[in-house]
Amino acid sequence: MVNMNDVAREAKVSRGTVSNYLNKERVLPESATRIKAAISKLHYVRNAAAAEMRTQSSRYVVFITPTVWTPFFAELTYHIQKALNQKNYKMILCVSNSRYDEEREYVEMAQEQKVAGIISISYSQMNRHVAPGMPLVSIEKDVTGLFPMVSSDNYSGGQLAAATLKQSGAKRQYFLGATHLESAAMQARYDGFKDYCEEHNIEFDIFKVPEIKDEKSLALKGISVMLNQLANSNKLIGSGIFTMSDEYGMAVYRQLQDMKVPVPAAVQIIGFDGGRATASDTPLLTSIRQPVSEIARTAVDEFNKMIHHQLEGPVPRIQLPISLYQGQTTQESK
Repeated sequence: MVNMNDVAREAKVSRGTVSNYLNKERVLPESATRIKAAISKLHYVRNAAAAEMRTQSSRYVVFITPTVWTPFFAELTYHIQKALNQKNYKMILCVSNSRYDEEREYVEMAQEQKVAGIISISYSQMNRHVAPGMPLVSIEKDVTGLFPMVSSDNYSGGQLAAATLKQSGAKRQYFLGATHLESAAMQARYDGFKDYCEEHNIEFDIFKVPEIKDEKSLALKGISVMLNQLANSNKLIGSGIFTMSDEYGMAVYRQLQDMKVPVPAAVQIIGFDGGRATASDTPLLTSIRQPVSEIARTAVDEFNKMIHHQLEGPVPRIQLPISLYQGQTTQESK
């Protein structure tokens, strides 16, 4: 197996110079050119784990996410990795499929492998099982109060959704959420929506269906029942629907298409997340957009402060401002 000494001999430099090059420390340009050529010629692959054991530090960070199958989570994963790379960390992606037991396994793996720490977006009680001293930053939820948390201003997002539907002429409004999802973020979206409707004397109602990631067929059936119930009572046409996430918003949109109900002429829809499938994507759904890149950047900044013992005072609770993405499922403000 090719080692660092082989690279040094091929490049005609010292082993220390090769080490400096690999650790991104300054070396002479001509030395760097020869080392790069030697690495390519010899197909040298650095044993990063061994290097970190020698230095007693790790540059690997575990990122735990429920899924990467939605635009929001895919975009967030991209920006977390980008932000970590900029701080010279390497990301280990762990997809939990929203399963608590899988999250616990990833936490145990992170602790056993002595990684630098964890960044997570989890809607479970996962943080209760993280050992003291393990650097961890949560996105959206931390029930322990022990770890920094970064989230969007979900309450303002709910208010902005209700205000936008009012301004675009919706006669009555509905909130669609999940039955058994324990999340302060989701609750804040609902609270913001409800408070705005009550303060402005807007007729509204609340509907909840099973969690779409766990029980998709039941969730879609629940949405169908809701929409048909509203249609049969003549309360669907002219309404506006705010959904707890874009995934629910698109499910409502597809069901309305099947019912031959025009969107946004007859019913308007606003989702929450505003994730993009590609950098140039222009999503169909009007949505409360989370500042995805800023969430990632802030989470990594807080993580880096923990690593370097730079956090002072109360455990950070950082809320970042949301914005409205105007898609094709709402009308122009009246």
